[in-house]
Amino acid sequence: MSESSKATEQEIRELAAQYALGPEVEIRLESSGMNNTTRFLYAGDQVYVLRIYDNHKDIAKVQFEHEVMLRLGEMKLPFGVPKLVQTESGATYARSSAGKLSALFEKAPGTRPSSDTPMHIEAMGKAAGQLVEALSRVKSSVPSSYLPYYEIYDVHPLLTRDKLPGAAALPQVPEVASDTAYLLDEIQRLEESIPGLKSLPVQIVHSDLVFSNALIYGDYVTILDFEFATLELRAMELAVLVSELIREEVSNDVQRSRIMLLFQGYSSSHQLEDREIVALAALVKLRFLVVYVHFLGRYLEGLDGADVLVHQIARAAYGCRWFELHNTSWEKLIDQL
Repeated sequence: MSESSKATEQEIRELAAQYALGPEVEIRLESSGMNNTTRFLYAGDQVYVLRIYDNHKDIAKVQFEHEVMLRLGEMKLPFGVPKLVQTESGATYARSSAGKLSALFEKAPGTRPSSDTPMHIEAMGKAAGQLVEALSRVKSSVPSSYLPYYEIYDVHPLLTRDKLPGAAALPQVPEVASDTAYLLDEIQRLEESIPGLKSLPVQIVHSDLVFSNALIYGDYVTILDFEFATLELRAMELAVLVSELIREEVSNDVQRSRIMLLFQGYSSSHQLEDREIVALAALVKLRFLVVYVHFLGRYLEGLDGADVLVHQIARAAYGCRWFELHNTSWEKLIDQL
């Protein structure tokens, strides 16, 4: 059985019991992501968020994530980072008898920002630039475990260079066959640009800074879920956010206006080098391709149904084609940076 199975209710209670929250703790299911199990713990007038790692049981990955968060927590920052809660033994993570790992955080104020709200878009762009600035000062004593995005054949063990083409033929859904072939071609084309990408500035980045991994309270942004933080191309932080704004159900004019707002926010707090700006389109496409490979792997493991994968295939293909169709508009947009 894969390590990527959801935590059982018994495991959730076992992990929650390792934190000294008092005798009366109520565990509630309020929201949970696709990759992990999340529960809200109510203890007196305090609210905590318990995250149980369903993707892995690797303590080193958790230690790196937590050290990055702790180092950020020592800084005076214009954005928020959730505060880790220690177990009774003083660790920043708990471990179940079956090896499941968890982390507990004090619940931060705010609600999820929306990629449909202009103020939220600009605030997220500004926070992303501020985060890049802060992470440039973080030095971890623990090595990072996750590889950079451009190591696309290492995203999933079932999707190595020799296995990906055959696996991509699944599911056999006619309406995405052409999109699948297109994405495989895009991955091959991407390989040609990797030597140039590797020369771009590298630092620790969040690596998954999307709207659902943040909270906003007024104009104050709290950045959540540093699980995939790693040494990465610095410009990937912005590329990930750009990919959030390229959506088929939104008109091209609205997409462009939203990307402009994002760039205005980002450039107010961090300045990319010219070569990073030139490479940004390739990095956004890389994000789309890696997410596609990730969800293909989840499908092959039986974690998601074909409907989820079909949606991700269509989204990735649209995102990559967007740059071919709107190259002139994109060149005008990156002038904002």
